[in-house]
Amino acid sequence: MRQSHTTIGKKAKCLAYRNSKRCGRVAVALVDCNTATQGKKYDMPMCQECADERVMHWSGIIKIQNDQGFTVSSDVFDTWHQRYYHPIHI
Repeated sequence: MRQSHTTIGKKAKCLAYRNSKRCGRVAVALVDCNTATQGKKYDMPMCQECADERVMHWSGIIKIQNDQGFTVSSDVFDTWHQRYYHPIHI
């Protein structure tokens, strides 16, 4: 998994953009998003503040919330990567 998608503690980072940069805080929610231009649906890990803003101002639905965060695993296919987010249970 790329360094830009995980924190030092191997938790998923928030991939939302704030002030033209990635947020980078620990992700505590998976938001179901869609792209109007491509018609694709995907899950994006976000911190609580970014998730609330996304749901309020854009089309988005919070699928899973976990206060501990998520771990990330990935599969590599021919030319693209598939990321899977698993909630951390303590």
